[in-house]
Amino acid sequence: MKKRIIIIITILGLLTTLGLSYAYFKTRIEGEGTPISASAKELKIIYTDTLSLSGVNIEPGWSDSKTFSVKNEGKETYKYNIIFKNLINTFVTEGFLQYKITCTSNNGYSMTEYKDIPKNPTASDKALATNIEIEEGVTQTYLIEFIYRNSEEDQSDDMGQTLSGSLSIEENFINPGSFLGKILADNPQDNITERTDFTNIETDTKLWKTQDNQGISYYFTGNPNNWVSFAGKLWRIIRINGDGSARILYAGTGGEDGYIGSQQAYNTNFNDPMYVGWKYGTSGSLESNRTNENKSEAYKTVENWYNNLSATDKEYINTNAVYCNDRNIISGSYSTSNDFQYAGYTRFVTNKNAPTLTCNAKDQFKDGFGLMTADEVVLAGGLQETENPNVYYYLNATGGSATGSNWWWTMSPFWFYLWNGDYYSRVFMVWGNTEVGSLNSAGVSHAEGVIRPVVSLKSSLIITDGDGTSSNPYVVSSL
Repeated sequence: MKKRIIIIITILGLLTTLGLSYAYFKTRIEGEGTPISASAKELKIIYTDTLSLSGVNIEPGWSDSKTFSVKNEGKETYKYNIIFKNLINTFVTEGFLQYKITCTSNNGYSMTEYKDIPKNPTASDKALATNIEIEEGVTQTYLIEFIYRNSEEDQSDDMGQTLSGSLSIEENFINPGSFLGKILADNPQDNITERTDFTNIETDTKLWKTQDNQGISYYFTGNPNNWVSFAGKLWRIIRINGDGSARILYAGTGGEDGYIGSQQAYNTNFNDPMYVGWKYGTSGSLESNRTNENKSEAYKTVENWYNNLSATDKEYINTNAVYCNDRNIISGSYSTSNDFQYAGYTRFVTNKNAPTLTCNAKDQFKDGFGLMTADEVVLAGGLQETENPNVYYYLNATGGSATGSNWWWTMSPFWFYLWNGDYYSRVFMVWGNTEVGSLNSAGVSHAEGVIRPVVSLKSSLIITDGDGTSSNPYVVSSL
C-alpha cells in the first residue's frame, strides 16, 4: 500500500498574499488573506491565514514579521520547498525591500542575513528555499520578517513599483535523472551527514550536506566519481546547490591543463583593500569597495572565456547561481592604512571554524560564472597550509596535479597587510607545487596564479550517459 505523508502547515498571522505598490514611499497591503489548500502526490498541505494586514502603511523603516509551522505526520523523512507563487516584483533598487526566514525549532531552513525579494517583472514562481528536510513526527516553526530599509541613498526609483504574490509550500520532487537525483542515488542518504570537524584535512571519498542560501547543498570530499563533460572539456562537481543545480570546477582535458589562459595576477593593483574584490568599487570604506563597478583581472579572464562559449552551452548554465566574494570582517576593523583580516581568515586561519555557503548580498555575484571559494575548498577536505594530495580539486585523471606545478586563485579575500613598506591586498589560493592541495594565500598582484572557472549547470538538465569517472564522465542534456 502506498505510504502517505501528511504535512500540515499552520500559518499564524502569515501574509499569504502580498499586494504592494509604491506612491511616494506610501503603500498599503490590500485585501484579506483567505485559506488555501493544495494536494500533491503523497502529500496534503493546508494553509490557514489568520490575520488581515489591510490598511497597514509601508514606508522606509517599515518592518513586519509572521510565523508559520510545518509538521510531518508521516512515517518517513520528507522534503519541501518554500516558494513565492506568481511573484511580481518590479522594484528597481537593491538592498531595501528584503525578507529573512528563520527556523526557530528542529533544524529547518534559516537565513543568516536579509536578502532581496527576487526581482521578477512577470508573474512566475520563485523558490526562496528548496530541498528542506523534515523528519517524521517533527514540527518546524518559522519566523519570516519583511523590511523596507530606510536609507540616506536615493530611493525614488522605487516609487510606483509593485510587489505581489503568495507564500507557499510545495513538495520537493527530485527527478531521478537530474544531477541531484543521480548523486543521491549513487550515495545513499542514510550515510549523508553534516560535517562538523574542520581541524584536519578530509581524504575519505564521501558526500556530505550543509545549508546554503537556497536550501540543502550536497558536497564531495576525497576523490569521487564526480567528472562531468561540458562545453568540450572535463569538469569536477564541487557541490549540488540548494536549488538543485550542479556547481562544477574546470578540469581541462583531465591532464595538467585544468585552467584557462596562463599565469596571471588576480588584480594588477594591490595597495588598497578594494583590490580583493572579484568586482570592486572605490577606495575609502568597505561600503564603497562593494559598489562593484570595476572588474578584477581574474574576473575579466573568466568573462572573456564565458563570452566565447556557444549559445547552446550558455543555455545549460544557471545564471541565478550565487558566487561569493566574502568581504565581511569578523574581527578587527576596515582600514586603508592598518592591517586587518577578512572573515575567511578568521574562519580558516585563526579558528579552523566551519565554512559557510551563505553570503552577504553585496558580495553576491550572479554573472553566470565565478571561481571556487575558500569555503568550498575547506568543505572538500582542504586546510590552511596543510598538504592534501588526495582531494578532487587538486587531482587530475591520472592522479597528478590538475594544474601541474601552478597554484590557482580562489575568489575569497584573505587580509590587508603591511609588508616591506607597502600595503598589500591578499586572497586565498590553492598550492600546486609545495604543500600540494593546501589552502594558502597570495598578494593579488602576484602574476604566478592560474584561473579555474566555475559555473553551475541548471537543475533541469538530465544525465543521459556516463558513470562519473574520468574515462566515462557524466553527459548532460536538456529536457
